[in-house]
Amino acid sequence: MARMPGAQWRAGVNHFNRGRPVRVNLAIVHYTVSSLSGAENWLRNPASQVSYHFGVTRAGSIWQWVDTANTAWHAKQANGRSIGIGNEAGVGQSLTTAQLDANARIIRWAAGRYGPLTVRVAANASQAGVGWHRQHVATACPGDPIIRQVPTIVSRALGGNMSGPFRHVADGSFSLDQLVRRRSTTVNNIINVSFENMNRGNSAAFARYLAGPGRGAPMPRGLVFWTRNR
Repeated sequence: MARMPGAQWRAGVNHFNRGRPVRVNLAIVHYTVSSLSGAENWLRNPASQVSYHFGVTRAGSIWQWVDTANTAWHAKQANGRSIGIGNEAGVGQSLTTAQLDANARIIRWAAGRYGPLTVRVAANASQAGVGWHRQHVATACPGDPIIRQVPTIVSRALGGNMSGPFRHVADGSFSLDQLVRRRSTTVNNIINVSFENMNRGNSAAFARYLAGPGRGAPMPRGLVFWTRNR
């Protein structure tokens, strides 16, 4: 299974191909034209013959409909090697700042999972990287305003001007309380963003730290945690 930590799993989109015929090296940006819930209703309709791996609301919430280990139906010949991201946006609309960050988080997660994915703008249909629907299908999707934002998504995926989350590994030299003071944030902020993005093993280790020595003790070497900013 390949489900993104922090994404809301949305069951019921059942038209996709199991597995991948080739390695994943591309993310494709779409718009939904309708609301994301309206798009979801259509994706759940077998007559649509369309599916995305992810959807992003205007507020930046990430929904996942298809496991990325499987092939969603969103860009014809590019389906097998790509991850599809459907953004809640109408014709002529740009993505919100929250959506730019959410797309970047998806792409950064995918790049970490599928090492061959190159985080760069895919200028044509044959390249690896981050592209858009119109490169692969005769369609207006995702519209010129969003196409112009793809370089910004890529920049944020690479860590530029993005409000996290960022993965860190403790070296045993500082406590959670010290981390909070160092970053001028709150304990709950660090805990919440960490648990949103951790896998089960990370979550169990972090919970043991909180329940055991506590946040005033050094975080064990190798403990994984996340922050919203670098």
